[in-house]
Amino acid sequence: MEPIRSTVMRSTPSATSDPAASPTSPAMHKEYFRRVREETGDAPVRPRFLDFHKLSMSGVFEYPQHRHSAYEIILVRRGPYRCTLNGTGVRLGTDQALIIKPGDLHQDHLREGQFHYVVHFELGFDLPVREATPALFAEETLPEEQVARALPAGAWEVLDQLGRETRTAGLYSSQVQDALMETLFWLLVRALPAAALSPVFRRRSEDQVFRRRLFHLFERHLDNELPVAAMARHFRISARAFSERCRRSLGASPAVAFLRFRLERARVLLLTTGLSVKEVSARLGFKSPYHFSRVCRRHLGVPPSQVRSGPTPGTDDRAPG
Repeated sequence: MEPIRSTVMRSTPSATSDPAASPTSPAMHKEYFRRVREETGDAPVRPRFLDFHKLSMSGVFEYPQHRHSAYEIILVRRGPYRCTLNGTGVRLGTDQALIIKPGDLHQDHLREGQFHYVVHFELGFDLPVREATPALFAEETLPEEQVARALPAGAWEVLDQLGRETRTAGLYSSQVQDALMETLFWLLVRALPAAALSPVFRRRSEDQVFRRRLFHLFERHLDNELPVAAMARHFRISARAFSERCRRSLGASPAVAFLRFRLERARVLLLTTGLSVKEVSARLGFKSPYHFSRVCRRHLGVPPSQVRSGPTPGTDDRAPG
């Protein structure tokens, strides 16, 4: 990774310092690395790690044909690796990978000297939802389009760390495993042909990017007005296109989405801090405590003073956390 900016800071020797004891002044070199603005790695679905193993061969072995019930990644450390996938022969070289999807019919043709890793995972949503998890691949995807021909930099390091973590029965070990699995997954997805990914998977991923960027914008304007035109300028699209995108991704107009976001922040502040209703109202940019109370009653069903007692009947489950 290249730093976006670097600075060097040097301290100035004091008048009482001994020059002979310090021939050069101390210096601090700082390099800045910033999150990429186009968050194409973010997604509404996340992989959950199941297991993995290493397989090395001495001799020749034809693995029985089998149908997969979960996703499987084959990462070739020393090739070639050969298999038949849905009736089509596939050959992988060293530092290449294959993602096999549920339902695929697969048979390994194992040969002397090859060495590869096998990782199993499943896809799911972050939170409970009322819809099926979208398939990773499009229905018409060919077996060769499920191959990452150039293993991304860092993939082996992530896999090695995942292996070490599976031998650690420590606190939050399963969360670390899932985080490493997610890193490996997105490194590989980025290396796949874009056309191979299912339209639903790509659309949901794009919607999640939109929501995260929008919520970041909301966060920076909690205490002031945020007109639709200003939101649209931030996304560099027309106000009409922005409103349509907002309704498609959040099921609400931009103004309603912003209001929901502020009300969710108000609920958190009222439940977790000692701030008064007046202070919360001012912090979140409401015109007055009376206006804040009226909005709470209309959208949450109770006044702010009752929010502190627990969950409110009108809290929208789509509000961000």
